[in-house]
Amino acid sequence: MQPNGRIALELTPQSNAIDALPDLPLEHADRISVPARPGFVTVSGAVVNNNAFLWRPGRTAGDYVKLAGLDEAAEPSSMFILRADGTVSHANDSKGLFGFGGLQKQPLYPGDAVIVPNQLDYETWGRALVRNLKDWSQIFSQFGLGAAAIQTLRNN
Repeated sequence: MQPNGRIALELTPQSNAIDALPDLPLEHADRISVPARPGFVTVSGAVVNNNAFLWRPGRTAGDYVKLAGLDEAAEPSSMFILRADGTVSHANDSKGLFGFGGLQKQPLYPGDAVIVPNQLDYETWGRALVRNLKDWSQIFSQFGLGAAAIQTLRNN
């Protein structure tokens, strides 16, 4: 039988016994396959270095994001952690004191992935400068046209 999906078992990284598995209804020919424990954490998305980094005990999501380096187009307030067991932790789910630092302070476990999305309305300073110069040139040209129209009316 072909498996039709993945089930998040919500096991802790310290779980290493069969007793830690939740009660699952199994049918004939079902198998539970537990992959080898990976030794890395992946950081991807709007970061300078999309990479897998060696897992170190005690490192937090913020530590790994610093290792990867945030891109200027990053939206860290929308980042999320995809846990190795299939569950997801989102920045909005875990706000710290005054709404800051919740997700960045969460410890990561082997096989976890941190995803940092891009800003949806990202604009570089160069694009903003060109847009503003265009707006101001339109305003000044309209003043010039208005002044020329008033001068023409005065001369007639």
